[in-house]
Amino acid sequence: MKWIRHMFWASLLFLAVAVVLTATLRWFAVSREAEADVAMMMAPPPAPTGDNGFAALALINHEVPADQLAQALAEEVARFASFERINREAMVAMARKSPQSATDGGLAYTLLEDSGYPLREPIELGDTACRWRPEGCLAQVRDNADAVRDLLAQAGERTALAERALASGHIHSPFPPAFAAPLPAYQMLRLPLTAAALDAVEGRLPDAMARTCGVLANARRHGRNSPDLIHAAVMSSLANGAAGLLLDLRRAAPETPLPSACRAALEPVRGEDYLICSAMRGEFRMVSRVGHELDASLAERWNPRDVFLRLTAFDAGTQDAWMAPRFADTCRDNYRDQVLAGQVPPSTHRVKGLSSPTCWGAVISCILSDISMPSADKYQQRQLDNAARLRLQLAALAVLDGRITRDQTTTAGASPGYPVEVEGDRLVIPLQYTGQDPEPRFSVAL
Repeated sequence: MKWIRHMFWASLLFLAVAVVLTATLRWFAVSREAEADVAMMMAPPPAPTGDNGFAALALINHEVPADQLAQALAEEVARFASFERINREAMVAMARKSPQSATDGGLAYTLLEDSGYPLREPIELGDTACRWRPEGCLAQVRDNADAVRDLLAQAGERTALAERALASGHIHSPFPPAFAAPLPAYQMLRLPLTAAALDAVEGRLPDAMARTCGVLANARRHGRNSPDLIHAAVMSSLANGAAGLLLDLRRAAPETPLPSACRAALEPVRGEDYLICSAMRGEFRMVSRVGHELDASLAERWNPRDVFLRLTAFDAGTQDAWMAPRFADTCRDNYRDQVLAGQVPPSTHRVKGLSSPTCWGAVISCILSDISMPSADKYQQRQLDNAARLRLQLAALAVLDGRITRDQTTTAGASPGYPVEVEGDRLVIPLQYTGQDPEPRFSVAL
């Protein structure tokens, strides 16, 4: 009994020392600057205006009547709340085994499962549909016209639903920010481009131009103030694909003027539209929510293991403070100024590691904060590249329309940090994001 009492008091003393030590380390870990960054990243975004096209794009592969889309999605949001309660248990179990696995989202969520709305016949876009790249769409459809007709016939209402989503006021998810939250079927946005190219192949050039301009204008509009990085990347890529198709249409029929509806699509590119601050705020809110969900789940448990875990190894508030400065870098004035000048500055904040004493104030949260940071510089480089591509293509369109001369394209098509070179009949710019190409470039034929 004496030995048991000694073990009890020793364990209690160890727990008390561990709690006091971790609380002290957490206090040192959270600075006023970090708290200000958390507040900045958690600031609610401006309320979107107009109708929401998320339902049309998210439920596009199910046979949901058009007048029931909003109701069906509302029911899915409610069902997702129940799903999250189950998913939270899975996330806690994974966090006990491996901190990194806690960001995997746990269970997978299936839209409209057992809802009574049947799935549409699956379609494979593959190489038949136009891709999100600036060149090749018209030639692809012309060379495979029969296959494209079959694809669009099989797609059925999906093309109209994709166009409906693009024409909406915004495409923002009503689901809470979570890794398991369903994404809209972004790939289906290739269908309107494909249908526009087929219009041209079948001789309906004015319709093809108007349809392509609609995709271009709407993609650019949706890309502004994107709620997350995926949305931003999709819309900027789609805009470039639409601009490439519009160029092909003008080259194929230079005597056919662009419809007046194309005015919005041809507006000058603004660098502010390609900043990733708002998208990074969305990413931060999602990662932060994971931490707070785990924290809340642990707080509901009173077994010794989970109490000890929460008091010594996990703290969502401290995790936010570790993450926020790196996310907030993309929203600072100096970052914005450098990006608008064509340069992507590296982060000024180091990733916390186990070598940092404060990391041991909440070691699991520290590890999660390290692995939850997206590669902001790469995303920003891609967005700048897409802005430069679009600006160059709009300059080439201006030449074809007679709005500027060829000699003016090196100025009109240049972006900060992207000088235009003339190589024969092509305009060429360097790109920043290397990927697998050590010297990436982009060119447009005049």
